Amino acid sequence: MKLDVNRGRQAFADHYGQSPSNVALAPYRICPLGAHVDHQYGTVVAGALDVGIVLPFRARQDDQVRLYSSVFDEAVGFRTSELPPAPQGWLSYAQGAVLALKDLTGMEFMKGIDALVMGGGMGTGLSSSAAVGIAYLVSLAAANELDLSDHEIIHLDAFIEQRYLGLKNGTLDPAAIVFSKSGQLTEIETRYNEPKYHPAPTQFRFFTIFSGLAEALTPTNYNIRVQESWRAAELIGVQVGRGGDAQRLGDFDTADFLRVEHALDGISRKRARHFFTETDRVRSSVNAWRNGENTKLGNLMAESASSSMDNYESGATPVMDLVNLINEVPGVAGARFCGPGFRGCCLGLLETGADLDKVAVAIVQKYAIKYPQLAEKVWVRECVISDGARLV
Repeated sequence: MKLDVNRGRQAFADHYGQSPSNVALAPYRICPLGAHVDHQYGTVVAGALDVGIVLPFRARQDDQVRLYSSVFDEAVGFRTSELPPAPQGWLSYAQGAVLALKDLTGMEFMKGIDALVMGGGMGTGLSSSAAVGIAYLVSLAAANELDLSDHEIIHLDAFIEQRYLGLKNGTLDPAAIVFSKSGQLTEIETRYNEPKYHPAPTQFRFFTIFSGLAEALTPTNYNIRVQESWRAAELIGVQVGRGGDAQRLGDFDTADFLRVEHALDGISRKRARHFFTETDRVRSSVNAWRNGENTKLGNLMAESASSSMDNYESGATPVMDLVNLINEVPGVAGARFCGPGFRGCCLGLLETGADLDKVAVAIVQKYAIKYPQLAEKVWVRECVISDGARLV
């Protein structure tokens, strides 16, 4: 949903009978280039959107957390002093946020909140999970008078997903959501999460398109792919004489890979090839953005999609078919998955002067020939790069 503060305030007042003290805004994000490299300390380019999670809230004096979701039309609650040992449904991110804050601060008593969660239904591939985690972190921190830095928010959101939920992801999602600035491409190296900002001399028009797949048809194998990438880094380290613990592909450069590529097994070679070619594409995308080279940026996105499917071996058949179809439609400069591609959205870049409505109709008509039931659920939305997470 749009990041509408007034709507959020009114919805909170309607549900709780009083006005919220603050509203946490946590937008969704897009990543034109930098697929599957953040968990290997690669560099990505990203931007937050003008849609996402709106979370109006009031601090409580006790440890009760009361939540109402407008998406699920459900009210739930828990105490910050009585957390379950395992994640529980859509409560997981709120519970994980409490655990993360306690781990950072050592607090024994943490005040709860009354909160209303708006958004979350359209975020597949746009990092709605990271956005909702950040919204909870920001609101709970404010309720407990904690002043968190941007890097702490990113670290804490990673805690929720990596240590509480068991994902082996990197920090692309929270870093993009936190650091983004309106109208600029944010370049983030994900080892230390340091952002660089790039204005554009021309307007780049991105759009997202939902594939109709809300649930993966096949196992995503996300953690397996990450482990395979770690294995590739380990083998490269051995081959170049720089072996060590907890290595990532980002510890090496393309020249290292090319020198030892022949000695890697097939899977390791593919995972490493994706990382190093994607790293080169990210570097080229920054130059394309700064120079206003729309077609070049689109070509890089299409190459990224191909590498994600061929070298990283990611994606469900309908979503792979959709991204290939988008890349063939006149008016589209290039497209790739928004996430791993097993469900959810694809991201496209329009050619200069293209009409999004006409492009969308062409995509949906072609997609409907092969996937009529999925095409009924498709939506297309133009992207507006906006400011990152904030408290208002």
